Amino acid sequence: MAIDQQTRSEILRLHRAEGWPVGTIARHLGIHHSTVRRALGGAGVPRRSRTKMIDPYIPFITEQFEKEPGLSARVLHEQVRQRGYTGGLDHFRHLLRDLGLRPQKKPEASMRLNFLPAEQAQVDWVDLGRVTIGRAERKLMGFVMTLSYSRCSYLRLSYTADMSAFLAGHVAAFEAFGGVPRSLLYDNLKSVVTARRGPAITYNPTFLAFAGHYAFEAPVTWPRRPQEKGRVERNIRYVRSAFMAGRDINTPLDQLNADALEWCFGPALERPWPQDDDITVGDAFARERELLVPLPDVPFPTDEICPVRIGKTPYARFDTNDYSVPHKHVGATLTVVASPERVRILDGEREVAAHKRSWDSKRQIDDPEHVKALIASKRHGRAMGTRDRLIRAVPRAQDLLAAAGVRNDNVATIARTLTRLLDSHGADELDRAIARALERGSPHPNTVIRILETDRGAGRLPPELGADAADPGITTPRATGLEAYERAMKNRKKGKPE
Repeated sequence: MAIDQQTRSEILRLHRAEGWPVGTIARHLGIHHSTVRRALGGAGVPRRSRTKMIDPYIPFITEQFEKEPGLSARVLHEQVRQRGYTGGLDHFRHLLRDLGLRPQKKPEASMRLNFLPAEQAQVDWVDLGRVTIGRAERKLMGFVMTLSYSRCSYLRLSYTADMSAFLAGHVAAFEAFGGVPRSLLYDNLKSVVTARRGPAITYNPTFLAFAGHYAFEAPVTWPRRPQEKGRVERNIRYVRSAFMAGRDINTPLDQLNADALEWCFGPALERPWPQDDDITVGDAFARERELLVPLPDVPFPTDEICPVRIGKTPYARFDTNDYSVPHKHVGATLTVVASPERVRILDGEREVAAHKRSWDSKRQIDDPEHVKALIASKRHGRAMGTRDRLIRAVPRAQDLLAAAGVRNDNVATIARTLTRLLDSHGADELDRAIARALERGSPHPNTVIRILETDRGAGRLPPELGADAADPGITTPRATGLEAYERAMKNRKKGKPE
């Protein structure tokens, strides 16, 4: 903690003139005791010496730092702990810093590099914060490519930094520049480097195919050496201060990218060129643009591709969202082809569905035509189902079921009962009985049964339909009225024939 001269003078007065101890001075002035000790030590007041538990290990620590100056505190703490040190890791780190045991890096001189036009560009990502989209929270990432000669930069924003977005940023930058630099410099990001041991680098196979398609070289900086790609690092700072400062990052992505493109090739080109203040970055870019390698006739495909299994419901899950497909593909394995704007679903090479991409999470994105086809299919599949069969035969039954639903009655049970009455009495008689039950304001199957039995007893209905009536030779007696209905229900529950 830094203190002003007035506080320092007060510390010296209280200690020398009043004889206050360090702790009392610290409490009185509201500062830390170490700050008081530093102020007294700097004024020639002897500090109280105290043996530290690290003191016996200082020669060993110094020796280890001479062997490897970059040795981490965690590794060094484990080494001294094995030799009897009992202090914690955090305290050990503070001691290394306060005692000045870690060797300081010597300032390293850098050479100013000059590049020929179209010789090199430098590439990196910039994290611009987090945005909320519905129920999802995503990072807003910026892909930045800077031409090393002219300092002209391209910025493309996205909600992901995966391989698809990485390659899409390159393609968009090449098209905006009107060509391809002969060399692109990267750090050791995973989209470029999958493994590295010293100078031995294993490149990502997809990235190698991309570099071959656009015919550029792809050198990689040494780890933890951002100064090797200083052009893009400085432009990232410029992006933060000149473009993103004061801008609402929750603005829709397409609008942000449109604004970024206008800024990159508008105001950003008007700043002075670092190598010659008499011209602008735009003037230098005009020279460089003519020397870029021409673009290939066909751009490299950058869409994200992944297989997806369609489960019992006709939806393809991609990036935590569900996208509808035609119901006939249930159980099939399809292919999702996704760009930042669209999600296409293919069966082989044939497109079966296409949707606008959602960056929300756990959303269900439906195509109305898919929903209509699914409903029609389900209706056809239930063509012989209880309720549909009843309503097709007796349309008025739908009114009774709706009224029963308002009363919170069990609609499914009522539908089964009416269907049995349909089989035993026929559609016309059941329709008339339901109409009279609705007129009475009693939408219940018992009312319909009483009406049917009353009409039959009065001779207004023909004999019941059924297996017995179908064969005149069968004379098995049948019960009448509610007794027959209740017996039939009991037998049905027991699994016996009605």
